[in-house]
Amino acid sequence: MDDRSKLVKPATAKLPENDPDIHVMPEEFRGAPVAKGKEEMPVVPASKPVLPPPVTVVKPEPVVVPVKSLVPMKGIAGLMKKKWFLPVVIGGGVVLLGGISVLVWLLTRPAPVVVPVTICGNTLCEAGETADSCSLDCAPPAVCGDAICTLSESVDSCLEDCRATACGNAICEAFEDVTSCASDCAPLAPVAGRDSDNDGLTDVEETVIYGSNAQDTDTDRDTFVDLNEVLNLFDPILPPPNQLQNNPGFSVYTNVDFGFSMIVPRVWAVGVDTTTREVTFTGATGDSVVVKVVDKDVGETFEQWFARTYTNGTVTTQVTKTKYGYSVLGTDRMHNWVEVDGKVFGVRYVSVSPTIEYNVTYQMMLMSINK
Repeated sequence: MDDRSKLVKPATAKLPENDPDIHVMPEEFRGAPVAKGKEEMPVVPASKPVLPPPVTVVKPEPVVVPVKSLVPMKGIAGLMKKKWFLPVVIGGGVVLLGGISVLVWLLTRPAPVVVPVTICGNTLCEAGETADSCSLDCAPPAVCGDAICTLSESVDSCLEDCRATACGNAICEAFEDVTSCASDCAPLAPVAGRDSDNDGLTDVEETVIYGSNAQDTDTDRDTFVDLNEVLNLFDPILPPPNQLQNNPGFSVYTNVDFGFSMIVPRVWAVGVDTTTREVTFTGATGDSVVVKVVDKDVGETFEQWFARTYTNGTVTTQVTKTKYGYSVLGTDRMHNWVEVDGKVFGVRYVSVSPTIEYNVTYQMMLMSINK
């Protein structure tokens, strides 16, 4: 569109007819782009932005407070002028003295007294108990002059009773036992060792000596009980006709000087005393079997010798035969005598404790004695 129509000519202007027309460009059109095909207007460069002046940061100067204004007083002298100083010192001293007093009391106070509780019937004669208040626990006081030297008496306190222990007075005194005086002190009653299968052989005998089963009465399953096989000199771990002397755990002991032989456990220790004419076979528990040679008068029978030796009327004679047909006489099952070709052999069991572990083995050795 032609913009010349927007130009305004002043109404009062009078121009000659032949003068050229002069047109003025409005201000809003100045600097506008020239239409295509027209002459371009010169480009006026934009002016540079004006930056504000830099801001200078001013740091505040540190304020120094004079030391004198903070500590108006110096040292202890200054503190002592405080109103609270004296009460604090006095209170601290009282607390310190109180703590020291408590510590001294804890360290020096006597231990609390514990009153023992006595129980009558617990076999202990405790403090506060007497023979009158509890005869079950406390024995009556010793009486000097009763011919018994008790544990509470001594040679110094009662010379009459404790001058010397009299073995043979039929009193088992405090310082006597079955070893030092068998005539006064009776041995403890023997108790059989553990027998798990109740076949007569103790567990020690079965497991240590014979090698049989301690939980089975018939180890080799031959219908014969292990006990019967041992007493008849058969091997309990192998069926008959296996002999016990062929068992690797046994051997045949022979003493030519004493004139006898016997089946014995191979691992048992053997001791020979030519003075007493005794042979001792000792097992692992300390129990032993002792064989002693005994003389009898010429022409005297075995039964006559036995009756002459034991004439107190209290001996019960047990008569049996060994596996080789020799007569056996005895006072009990732990002490027996055997006559072998005119010689008498005493065979006895010696136990170091009330528990008898080798009773069947003792019977077996007695049954196996031979010339």
